[in-house]
Amino acid sequence: MNTPKKTYIYIIETDEGEIAAGHQKDIDNAIKETESLNIDLDFKVIGKIAEPNGPFSLPIDFNESLIEWLDGETRDPNFTKRRILAITNFIR
Repeated sequence: MNTPKKTYIYIIETDEGEIAAGHQKDIDNAIKETESLNIDLDFKVIGKIAEPNGPFSLPIDFNESLIEWLDGETRDPNFTKRRILAITNFIR
């Protein structure tokens, strides 16, 4: 039996320091678009969280340990709190 491919919600930080979240496919499309237009990307992906398989979405009260920081560093609570806020605003 094949296990479904995981999808992610990516946490991004803009060049201006703003934090947001978006579905993997939307972030991938934005990256492809900037490449095809030969322009610089105005954000970087700093973390991701796997979306649950099946009919359920990520709950608002998800455990922050589910966030995978792409640079592998441990984050202070205030940093994590801002990123969690971006994710919860996105999944509402």
